[in-house]
Amino acid sequence: MGIKTTIGINCRRIRERAQLSQEAVAEISGLHRSYLGGVERGEHTMGVVNLERIARAMNVSPADLLVDPNKPLEPLPEKPAPTGDVFIHWPTFWTMLKQCSQHPEAIKNYLTRSGIEVQL
Repeated sequence: MGIKTTIGINCRRIRERAQLSQEAVAEISGLHRSYLGGVERGEHTMGVVNLERIARAMNVSPADLLVDPNKPLEPLPEKPAPTGDVFIHWPTFWTMLKQCSQHPEAIKNYLTRSGIEVQL
C-alpha cells in the first residue's frame, strides 16, 4: 500500500470517527472539499503543510495520518465531567470560528471533545 493510500484511508476514518463532514474539515483546514475528497481516495500527493492542515482540522497529530491503516484507531477519550477550567486551543478554535460559519457541527465537536457541552 502506498503512502497516498495510507494517508487517504486514515484521513477518512479519523474524520468519520470525529463525526465531521468533508466540507467541515475542508473549511477548517482552508482547503477545497474536492481536494480533501481526492486525498481520501489516495489521488493527491500532498506536501507536509497540507498534511498538517488536515490533521489539525481534525484535532490529531500529522503522524496519526501516517500509521498503518489496518491498526485499529484509538477510541476518542471519554468526556471528563468539567471540574473547573477547560483547556481550549484558542488558535484552533479561533480559526474554526472564522472558517466554519457554514459548519457549526465542527465547532460543536471541537468543544465537546474539550469537555464543554454545546446545544445547537
